[in-house]
Amino acid sequence: MRRSTGGQLRFVSPPLSRPDIYCEGLPWLMEARDNRSLFVLTWGWLLPLEPQQATTSPSSLGTTTPAISIDGHTASDSSSSSSSSSLTKCPTTNRLLMYSGWPPRLHKVVCPADPDSREYTVHVYSEEWLGSNGKISELQGPGRSPALLLDFVAREPGEAAASWLEISKSRSALRSQLRLLPESEGLNGSLRDCQHRCPELGACIASSLWCDGRIHCPSGFDEADCASGTRLLGWLSGGAWLLLAAVAGILAACACLFAVLVGSSVFSMTIKYNFVCNYLR
Repeated sequence: MRRSTGGQLRFVSPPLSRPDIYCEGLPWLMEARDNRSLFVLTWGWLLPLEPQQATTSPSSLGTTTPAISIDGHTASDSSSSSSSSSLTKCPTTNRLLMYSGWPPRLHKVVCPADPDSREYTVHVYSEEWLGSNGKISELQGPGRSPALLLDFVAREPGEAAASWLEISKSRSALRSQLRLLPESEGLNGSLRDCQHRCPELGACIASSLWCDGRIHCPSGFDEADCASGTRLLGWLSGGAWLLLAAVAGILAACACLFAVLVGSSVFSMTIKYNFVCNYLR
C-alpha cells in the first residue's frame, strides 16, 4: 500500500530482486489522503473492458496476427489495410489492470509498452476526478478516500511502469467543471490558486514534489524553471526547514548580540578618550 504525495512503480517479469520476488503476483494499492484524488501515468494503450471487444495496437496496424484471450480480453486478427477496420492483438500477453473504488471495480485494462515509448502514454484518474458535483461517496463508499489498485498480470517476460500523483483541482479547473464564469486574472486571483500545479492536468500537486529533481507532471512543468538553489531547497523536508529556520534565528540573535557588544565597547572607549583629553587640558 502506498500513501504519499507521489511515487513510481516498476513491474518486471521474471522478478530480478528479492523485494520483487516477495511482491510478485501481489497488487499495489494507492490511496489518496484528505480530499485529494489520484493520477496515474503509464505507458501502453488501453484495451476494452468488455471481453469480446477487440483492441487496435498503434504499433502493429495492418499486420496479420492470431487472436488471443488474456483474462477474458480478446483481440482478433485482420489483414485489412484500412486502419479503421484493422483489429490486431496486443503484442504481449501481459496486462496492467487498474481497479478503482470501494469495493474495487475494474477501471482500466492496459496493454503495457516499454516505458521509453513516450508516444504511448496513458493517463488515468481516480473515478471521482471527472465526476459531476463531487459525488465521491457514490463511487468510493462512505468514509473512504479515492484509491487505485494496480495489478500486473505477467504471462511472459516483460515489464511495465507507472507513476502516480496525489492531485487536487485548481480553482480555475473547479470553476470550469462547475460551469462558473472564470475569475478575472490578477495578483489576487493567482495567489488564491495553487502555487504548485501541473497545468496540463489542471491539477495542484504537493509542494514537496516541486523542484525535487524528478519529473512528476507529464510535461515536466514541475522541473522546468528550477535553478540550482531552488532545486536544493526543494529537496529539504519539513524537519530540515525547521532546523534551517532555527539556525537562521540563532545566527540572527548572535549578530544582534555582537552588534550590541561592539556598540557598547565603542561607547566606552569614547567616554574614556574624552575623560583623558579633559584631564590633560
